[in-house]
Amino acid sequence: MQDEVANVSGPLQWSAQPGRGLRLDRFLTDCMKQAGHSVSRTRVQDWIRLGAVRVNEALCSPAQKLSGRETLEVWPQPLEASNAFSPDPIDLTIAHLDEQVMVVDKPAGLVVHPAPGHWRGTLMNGLLHWRPALAALP
Repeated sequence: MQDEVANVSGPLQWSAQPGRGLRLDRFLTDCMKQAGHSVSRTRVQDWIRLGAVRVNEALCSPAQKLSGRETLEVWPQPLEASNAFSPDPIDLTIAHLDEQVMVVDKPAGLVVHPAPGHWRGTLMNGLLHWRPALAALP
């Protein structure tokens, strides 16, 4: 999964003057789009809650209204999904393993593949730990 802002070396800075009266999250989403980064408002809200956004060097909230006199700093954060297809050392019971076949006794409750809310610790992550070559499969 490509994350276009993951490689941005922050912080990004803006003056809040054009955003006077707007919510911080809305204004920053618009600023990011104007800078050529397609970032959702929800993702900007997550950055704010993580402390990766500062207003006049102070922590803030997504709903904060801007007076237009603030300086905004943003340290873009990578998507959780960016690391979804990475190997994890998960305790798997391998019933059979040879060059062609791997039989796994999947415990109940183990999520099979990464998805929202379960980006790591899945069966797929565990299989990639056991057999890194599986990452080349479509």
